[in-house]
Amino acid sequence: MEMTGTNTTTGTTEKPLERSLVRKLAEVMGEVERVPKTGRNDFHRYDYATEADIVSAVRKAMADRALMLIPSVVKTEWRDVERNKGGKDRIATLTVRFTLTDGDSGEERSFEVLGEGQDQGDKATYKALTGAVKYALLKLFLIPTGDDPEDDGQSHNQQSQRGSPQRARHAMGDGVPPQRTNTAPPHAAPRAGGADDVAAAIVSESEQVTKEEFPALYARAQGLPKGSKAREVAGEAVKAAAKRLGFTARQVAVMQKQPQREPGADG
Repeated sequence: MEMTGTNTTTGTTEKPLERSLVRKLAEVMGEVERVPKTGRNDFHRYDYATEADIVSAVRKAMADRALMLIPSVVKTEWRDVERNKGGKDRIATLTVRFTLTDGDSGEERSFEVLGEGQDQGDKATYKALTGAVKYALLKLFLIPTGDDPEDDGQSHNQQSQRGSPQRARHAMGDGVPPQRTNTAPPHAAPRAGGADDVAAAIVSESEQVTKEEFPALYARAQGLPKGSKAREVAGEAVKAAAKRLGFTARQVAVMQKQPQREPGADG
């Protein structure tokens, strides 16, 4: 994160204003402590500090010192990715320039951050900008959250280790997915367009799936590789959806044998 800047105060016969931006940044950094993780990513099974948590941690300290941070999108890139068995997700990649201004001295500093968001609807840009703001504040003030992109996952509990490999996107929400550097676990499908993407889509769709749509969603989950992490996670999401929709155990058993049939045909 390269920072550039100027002192916008004009030269006069009066004593120039004291350069105070760096000192104020250091003061804010000293006040902000570890931010608690109030967000939860159920698909990847980890907690994270949300953008709202980060903003709340620094907002008052910045306002008290007349510090302003203004984002400006300087570049937007779009691409679509195919989803298994139809449908597309849109990925937005934003280059965001942040201008940090000291209201007392007039000093300014600017830096750029990349933000990426993925959504099957119209929220990809919002997610990308939200992520950019979050990471800008995290890195500018060196805010500790416990999320280490170089974490090899050894400190996670056994339940977390049963989740599918983490992905450095906001496909499932406003999280900070820890990026793994170790090799993929056994049975893991290739990351690009593989079983993990399908499982992520199933988890997302399961929250709003209707009774009419459920058989097709269930069939997609059953189509994932047997014994894979992706199938395990997708299966849990589908079971939760079945319970929410009121399907009986018998109806689910019928779908396990004949996944393409409508639920309830035999009972």
